Amino acid sequence: VIAIILGLAVSWIWISAFGTDMDFLTFASGGIWQTTTGRSWIVDLSDINAAGIGLSAVGGLFAFIVIFFDQNITVRLVNAKGHRLKKGFGYDMDM
Repeated sequence: VIAIILGLAVSWIWISAFGTDMDFLTFASGGIWQTTTGRSWIVDLSDINAAGIGLSAVGGLFAFIVIFFDQNITVRLVNAKGHRLKKGFGYDMDM
């Protein structure tokens, strides 16, 4: 919420200070809580081009690396003998 408010404030200051014409999001006359008309809710996967698939694969790879490192660093910290962390009752129940 703070980022939205700050973003709006910066854009209004930018417009008033420099006279820049910025396009804002326009809403339909029915308000923001209406469904789409004339198009389906489901995306046809055959319409996605190769660049979109490649970019999503790169993003997925980065997400995999971050989650992999997060999991392994957490396990190393929890299981290190020098930290003397006590494992809870259900620590090994998922194995």
